[in-house]
Amino acid sequence: MIGSLKMSPPGRAVSRLKRQMVDWQRARVARAILRLPPRPVPGVAPERASIHTLTSRRDWLSALWSVRTFMEFLGESLPVRFHDDGTLTPEISAKLRAFFPGSLVISATESHAVAEERLHQFPKCRAARGRHIMTHKLIDAAIFAPGARYLLLDSDLLFFSPPREISQWLPGPERVNLWNEDQGNSLNLSPGEARARHGVNLVQKINAGFGAVWRDSVDFNLLEEYFQHETVWSHPHRVEQTAYALLSSRFGVRLLPRSYLIDTDRKTGLPAGIVMKHYVGIIRDLFFSEGIRHLTATGFLAVER
Repeated sequence: MIGSLKMSPPGRAVSRLKRQMVDWQRARVARAILRLPPRPVPGVAPERASIHTLTSRRDWLSALWSVRTFMEFLGESLPVRFHDDGTLTPEISAKLRAFFPGSLVISATESHAVAEERLHQFPKCRAARGRHIMTHKLIDAAIFAPGARYLLLDSDLLFFSPPREISQWLPGPERVNLWNEDQGNSLNLSPGEARARHGVNLVQKINAGFGAVWRDSVDFNLLEEYFQHETVWSHPHRVEQTAYALLSSRFGVRLLPRSYLIDTDRKTGLPAGIVMKHYVGIIRDLFFSEGIRHLTATGFLAVER
């Protein structure tokens, strides 16, 4: 009986209203970030690592939290590139640039034109980029990074203390990419396939939600081989993650400690010594009710109740 009521038109209307209310409450909390003063960032600084975030009309406020908390706890300003997934409005783009004066918002039109030219010798990479938006995190970040290395941030990250491993990597000579450690193996390529097809010993548990990347590790020739196989699309949302794992395993890679947390157990909370938490889909609501609440309670930003 209860199930049938939920499926009825009135039941669906009530559920829709509840979702809209939750979305409104989350947006209200997320908008609190706009009360912080703008933080100017370098425009073109090839000698410094740049920050790259693929974002959307739905997630741009969360992206501001992700980038701002990272930069505040890092203690320095870096060039910022927001990559439009095709849904950003001119008004949102203007707000992104105003919040980080000096940052760039790379429109979907601009990125497509530049990528088409850059990938003219890599038809499978070009086709892959048009097949799924997540490949833009892989291809566009490497194309638009102004310097030798870049940082990749998803829109669902919050930082709670200084990312010392990144502070050491940024000026250092170590030729490795750094990645979040996933809860399990979430790649579209097995170690056996990686060895047989590409001669690579594939490192497991790489999560591409947060990473520190040497730009020349993104080898389009290797990606062209990778995209020859339809099996890489077995889970489209993991295509770029698997590609980064393949590239980094060949180039050099190290996983970040567990203080850069990915954990879908809602009871985990924020352990002592936590640097960052990745609020992946199943716990995305905790980004607002746990993460932002903790930051405001500890003085990062006052949120009106």
